[in-house]
Amino acid sequence: MGSFGRTSQGPVGFASIRGVMSRWIWIPTLLCLALCGLLKPKMVKAEETGKVAVMPFRVYAPKSFDHLTRGLQKMLTLHLEKRGFKIISPEAVNEHPLAFLPIRDMRTLVEVGEDLKADWIIAGTLTEIGM
Repeated sequence: MGSFGRTSQGPVGFASIRGVMSRWIWIPTLLCLALCGLLKPKMVKAEETGKVAVMPFRVYAPKSFDHLTRGLQKMLTLHLEKRGFKIISPEAVNEHPLAFLPIRDMRTLVEVGEDLKADWIIAGTLTEIGM
């Protein structure tokens, strides 16, 4: 009787399927990466159209670190400006009567943003932990 023997020298079973599957995984992955690369300039363009206001930072520490309140604000403002964002000057932000309130909630930030005609508001805190 005839035999059903293998005539090729390639891998058998799961190893050959894994090779084919890995090719099919790479194709959609590369396609996805290519599409993300094409969409990125549109997202960056949308971000550049708005004005950004950086609020003075809140510093929570046992010692007085008042210099960091405005220092962090200026540092972040300079970095954003170098990256092409339209920045509302820290001086204009600090002149707003609500800029240095001890407690800021979302309504306060929205009100400051509307008064300054800002599209984006950045507010943050720094907390010292340990010594």
